[in-house]
Amino acid sequence: MKDKKKEQPCDMNSSEFMIRILDLLNKFDKKVDIIHEILLLIKEFTKFEAVGIRVKEGEYYPYYETDTSPQDFIEAERYLHTLNNAGDTIRDSNGNAYLECMCGNIINGKIDASRPFFTKGGSFWSNCMADLFASATEKECRALNRFKDKGYESVAIIPLRSGSKTIGLLQFNDKRKEMFTLEIIEFFEKIGVGIGIALARKQMEEALKKVHDELEIQIKERTASLQHKVAEHRKVKEELVKLSTAIKQSPSAIVITDVKGNIEYVNPKFTKMTGYSTEEVMGKNCRFLKSGETSPEEYKQLWNIVTSCKEWWGEFHNKRKDGSLYWEDASISAVKNSKGVITHFIKVAEDITIRKQIEKEKEKLRQQLVLQGRLATLGELSSGLAHEIGNPLQTILGNTELLLMDSQSEELLSIKSATLHAKNIIENLLNFAKQRKTYFSKENINNILDRTFSLYGKQFKFKKINIVKNYSDLPKTRISPPHIEQVFLNLIANATKAMPNGGTLTVATRVVIASSPEWMEPAPYKSFQDFTLVCQPADQSGDQSCPDENRGTRNGKKKFIEISFKDTGVGIPKENINQLFEPFFTTGKEGTGLGLAVSYDIIKQHSGEISVFSEGMKKGTEFVVKLPVHT
Repeated sequence: MKDKKKEQPCDMNSSEFMIRILDLLNKFDKKVDIIHEILLLIKEFTKFEAVGIRVKEGEYYPYYETDTSPQDFIEAERYLHTLNNAGDTIRDSNGNAYLECMCGNIINGKIDASRPFFTKGGSFWSNCMADLFASATEKECRALNRFKDKGYESVAIIPLRSGSKTIGLLQFNDKRKEMFTLEIIEFFEKIGVGIGIALARKQMEEALKKVHDELEIQIKERTASLQHKVAEHRKVKEELVKLSTAIKQSPSAIVITDVKGNIEYVNPKFTKMTGYSTEEVMGKNCRFLKSGETSPEEYKQLWNIVTSCKEWWGEFHNKRKDGSLYWEDASISAVKNSKGVITHFIKVAEDITIRKQIEKEKEKLRQQLVLQGRLATLGELSSGLAHEIGNPLQTILGNTELLLMDSQSEELLSIKSATLHAKNIIENLLNFAKQRKTYFSKENINNILDRTFSLYGKQFKFKKINIVKNYSDLPKTRISPPHIEQVFLNLIANATKAMPNGGTLTVATRVVIASSPEWMEPAPYKSFQDFTLVCQPADQSGDQSCPDENRGTRNGKKKFIEISFKDTGVGIPKENINQLFEPFFTTGKEGTGLGLAVSYDIIKQHSGEISVFSEGMKKGTEFVVKLPVHT
C-alpha cells in the first residue's frame, strides 16, 4: 500500500462515531432495527457506496445492506452456502455447510496472515481488486469473483465477534480505488467487536424472548387445556354424582358384579327388596338368591346371552333373607371398557311380587266366573234331566225290580245296574249344581268314619282290601254329618277303585294345631260355587248349626282334626295332581268326575282343607282332610 496521506472519508471524528454506535446499540430492542441504523450511520460516516452486515441465524448468515448495492448482487450474497446442481447445500464430512467464498473464509478463520490482503485481526481488504486478481491464486479468485463482476475495487470484509466466535461480518464495497487504510480497517475491527457483542446479546435476548413467548403460548395453551380438562372433570364429576344419586334413589334394585358374577355394588332398593345388608352381599355370587325354581338350562341360556354383549330380560323367583320368595322382573347386560372387553355385569330389577299375586287372583277370578257360568248351565241341564230322564228311569227301575221277582236273569240285573248308574249320575249333577242348605251338629269324626265303613258291608273282604284304622281320641266338633259322610264315601270309593287287585287302606285321625288353615289349591281356584250357610237347630236339643270361627283357639292358634286316607293303589301321575278337584275330571273309565269336586266344596264349606299326595304311578295315594275344631 502506498504511503501517502489520504483524504478522510468521513464528516465526523472517530470518537463521535464510537459514541453514536454505542448509543444505537443501546437504543433499539430489535436486532433488525440496530443493524439498519448502524448501516446508515456507517454509510454516513464512511461515504462508501455500499455497506452491509451479515449476522448468523442458525447455520445461515443472511445479508443486511444499504440500498446502494445492485439487487442481483444482494440476492447472490444473501446466503453463503455453496449449492449443488440439485439446489441442495453442499456439506463437509462433519455435516457443516461448505462456504467457498471469501466471506466464508473469514467466518471460518481460513486466512493466511502472510498475504497482504489479510490482517492480523482476521479481516480481508483491498484498494484495487484488479491488481489483487492479477496476483491471487485460482482458489482466491473464485472466492472474489462476485466483487470483480460488479466492478468493486475497494472491498473490506471485517469479522463481527462475540468472544471467540464470529457471529457475522461487516462489509464495505466501493468502485473507487484507494478508499481504505490499515488504520481504518483496524478501527472498524474494534468497532466490529462492540457490534458483535451487541448483536450477540440482542440475538440472545430475542432468542430468550422467542423462547419466553413460546413458553407463554404453551403455558396459555396448557392452561386452557387444563381449564378445559378441569371443566370436563367437573362435568364428569357432576354427572357421576347425578348418576350415583339416581342409582341410590332408584325405585329398581341395581346390582353390579364382576365377570364371574361376584357382587361389587348394590343400591338401597336391593337391600330393601332382599333383606340383606350391603356388607352381607359384597363379594358373594348372585346365586345365593336362587330359590331353586329356575332350571340350570335357563341360567346357561342367560349366561350365553349376556356374555355375547346382548341384553337379557326375564323374571326370577328368588328367595329373601327371611326365606320368603319374591318375584322380580330383571334385565342383565354387560359393561365393556374402551377396548370392548367385558369388565362387569349390571342387573336392574323390579319387585313384581304384588303384580304376580294380582295376576294370579285375576286368573282365579276368571276361572271362577267361567266355572260359575258352566255351573249355571249345568244347574239348568241337571234340573231338566231330573224331570225328563229321572222319571223314565224310575219307571224302568220299578219294572225291572218286578221282573227280577220272577227271574234273576243276568240281563235284568244288567238293566238294573245301568239304570242305577244313570240315576246316580243325575243325582250327583243335582247335588253339585244346586246351592245346598247345610245343618251342623256336634259329632265325633271317628264315629262318622265307622258309620261310613259299615255301609260297605263285606265288599272289602270280597275285593281283598285290608282296612287299617289308626284313630286318635278326638273332641267332638260341629259338622254336617251327611255331607262329611259323603266326602268319606267318595274318598273310600276312590281308594277302592285304585286297588283293583286288593291292597291296604289306612285311615288315621289326629288333632293338630296350626296358625290358620294351610289351604292347598290343587285347582287354579279355591272354590267352585257359593254356599248358603243356614244357622238353625239341627235337632230338638237346640244346638246351633253354624260353627264359630273364634272357638277352639289358643294364643292365636287353631285346632284341626286331620283325617288321612292312604292306599297302596296305582297312584296318580304328577301331571294330574292339580286337576283332581276340577269338575268332570277323572282318571278312571268309570265315574262322573264330580265326586272330588263335590268333596272339595263340602270341606271348604266347613272352613277346612283337603289335599292330595302321590309319588307317581304304582306308589299309592294319600288324601288328607282337615276340619277345624269347634267346641
